[in-house]
Amino acid sequence: MDGEEKTYGGCEGPDAMYVKLISSDGHEFIVKREHALTSGTIKAMLSGPGQFAENETNEVNFREIPSHVLSKVCMYFTYKKRLQKELLALQNDPPPGMTLNEKSVQNSITQWIVDMDGAPGTLYEGEKFQLLFKFSSRYPFDSPQVMFTGDNIPVHPHVYSNGHICLSILTEDWSPALSVQSVCLSIISMLSSCKEKRRPPDNSFYVRTCNKNPKKTKWWYHDDTC
Repeated sequence: MDGEEKTYGGCEGPDAMYVKLISSDGHEFIVKREHALTSGTIKAMLSGPGQFAENETNEVNFREIPSHVLSKVCMYFTYKKRLQKELLALQNDPPPGMTLNEKSVQNSITQWIVDMDGAPGTLYEGEKFQLLFKFSSRYPFDSPQVMFTGDNIPVHPHVYSNGHICLSILTEDWSPALSVQSVCLSIISMLSSCKEKRRPPDNSFYVRTCNKNPKKTKWWYHDDTC
């Protein structure tokens, strides 16, 4: 009924939003119930009849899982829920000129392709690009791997011909408060403010010697160039 608090296994009101997970070595992890329920095992444990009828809070004891493993499980809850939320935001309210490539997320939520149109009135007007996003299980605490992909890599002083992007928020200036939307807007701004189409001066050497993952590069950031 409207106005009434729902009861979940003996836990009422705001506390029903959270679950306490206890490792075999006694460490406790408090996670949102909606995140925990993405695990089929935990969902089954929380759904047992009378499972928590006498408890004030919902708890799950993992008698064979140590804290260093359970902490990774908790991080996975955050990661999966965050990706689902950001995916929905990008589908419903994408940045100007950006469109999620729906085919790219049909089989996996950890790798996205975003189609990008060059902004009107810029050097890239009329051009089409693709951005590749790859997410580790540490996202959003760890930045996504982001690079241009496809047949048309924008010619820009901060973009290498292999698609790698010299942009500080992709590495050292990343924060969990940032998002895919934030990254897209920064890349739009970077391209839109470009005054001359040219590659970075070390493009040839970098492309020959770099790791395939741009996050493995030790970038040096300056005011106007990488």
